[in-house]
Amino acid sequence: MLLFKCTCGKACCAQDSEAGQKVVCAHCGEEIPVPSASDADCLLLFRRGDPDNGQALTSTEFQHLLNRGELFSYDLVSKDGEWVPLGKVYELPPPPAIEMDGSIAEIALDFQDLPAVEGFAKVPKKKKRTVKFDTPEIRTTKASAPGQRPVNLKKRILTGVKTIIILTVLFFGGIRLGRIVNFVLKRVSNVMVVNTFDVPCRFKINGYEWQELPKNTHMTQPDVYVAFSCKKKILFMESTLNPLTGMPDKAKEGAPGIALDPPSMRIPIKPGFDTVVNPGGRGIFGVYDFSNLSGLSLSSPELKSLSTELAQAKPPVSVLKVTQQIQNLVRDTYKESRKDLFFTSKDYNFESLGIIRNQDLSIPKDKTDAPAKAAEKPLLSLVYPAVRTLSFRNGSVAFDPDTEETERSIILVSREFKPKPGYSVTGAAPRLQIRYEKSFLVLQLSALQGNVKGLQNAVYKAQWSYLARMDKAGKWTWLWTAKYQKPGVGKKAPEDKILTIDQAGKEAYPNGK
Repeated sequence: MLLFKCTCGKACCAQDSEAGQKVVCAHCGEEIPVPSASDADCLLLFRRGDPDNGQALTSTEFQHLLNRGELFSYDLVSKDGEWVPLGKVYELPPPPAIEMDGSIAEIALDFQDLPAVEGFAKVPKKKKRTVKFDTPEIRTTKASAPGQRPVNLKKRILTGVKTIIILTVLFFGGIRLGRIVNFVLKRVSNVMVVNTFDVPCRFKINGYEWQELPKNTHMTQPDVYVAFSCKKKILFMESTLNPLTGMPDKAKEGAPGIALDPPSMRIPIKPGFDTVVNPGGRGIFGVYDFSNLSGLSLSSPELKSLSTELAQAKPPVSVLKVTQQIQNLVRDTYKESRKDLFFTSKDYNFESLGIIRNQDLSIPKDKTDAPAKAAEKPLLSLVYPAVRTLSFRNGSVAFDPDTEETERSIILVSREFKPKPGYSVTGAAPRLQIRYEKSFLVLQLSALQGNVKGLQNAVYKAQWSYLARMDKAGKWTWLWTAKYQKPGVGKKAPEDKILTIDQAGKEAYPNGK
């Protein structure tokens, strides 16, 4: 606190932070500057009735108060920033004594000290009573600290048990509430289990019934609701059904269940996402990118040459290059093969797996989310087994990452074919089937239309087909086959006839012309 004099001669005070500023004198009302240090001829006094900060006085004013006897030893003076009783700094007279009126009787501090009233019996003095409590003896161990309260072990155990019960009720109540919420929001999960065991089996997901799973098949456990992302236990046992009849096997009745390898797993389940289980990691899954498959098309000189060779009844030697071109066309669609224990629809597209879902619980498509979903990068598709028939604009191929000798098909450029001079066969979009049979490469055309000449220049409409084979030596043989019906004469029923034409142009009628 800064103490200083005003021009009017009165003492003033201000806070240390107000140094250099101007304040208004409380006595004369003029603005005066606040010095950076207090005036030694001023002091700060606090008496009864003064403000909380005290009253600033000059030494002359302070001396006048002393002379008039208005200051006492219990009044306070500021010294070095602290309030100190005035009697410790100056010699002051003691406070005046309080005179008591003798007519006022002194109040007794104890009723026992009151004098007896004449005419009434005295109140008997009561002895002090000590209240005793039946308390068990408390034994302390040497390890107990002095003054430490004894531990009530029974009470602590009961408190711990109650806490565990409350937390358990809250936990399971939260799980049930979470399932109800996900049911309302239709955040359903489905679990597809693939039987990779060598025998028919059955599986059971915790909280659900046993499901029978025949050999080399897969099955879906639909409508699995969980409160949050978690892992559920799934058990595997050998099936008790007869694989031939599908009925309970009497030989296995009463026998203990045979656990498989693995006997159990903990499968991850997330609300709104499906899960595929691959027990033991024995199943081989393929990963494909189908996003651009429908836009692929094969158009090459070899395909035109192949169409011409078939149309002119020549050896279809161009088919070897066309077969390789079909394989190369879809090769980038295949990404990899995986043997993970679990797959989730969060990471892969499951549309090609055939997971069974209940239609009434399926999530409705929201048209407002269509632009957002279109902007997202599509997920790669998961395929089981890894071999998958890939269809493009003008053909298809059963793609197998381990071998190229698989079935293919391609739409030919030619629309008219001549098995031999004098015959014409047509097709709107002839599709050539290409497959491998043991050591042969086989080509096949079907559903072609044409005519067959019969006796006496009769003409019959026929269904034509083409079948060609190439052996390991590269030699081609083929056969055109026409099936037609010869009308009956009189009561005679119509007859089914067959005409064949080989690579040499030789005609044959196996059941007569």
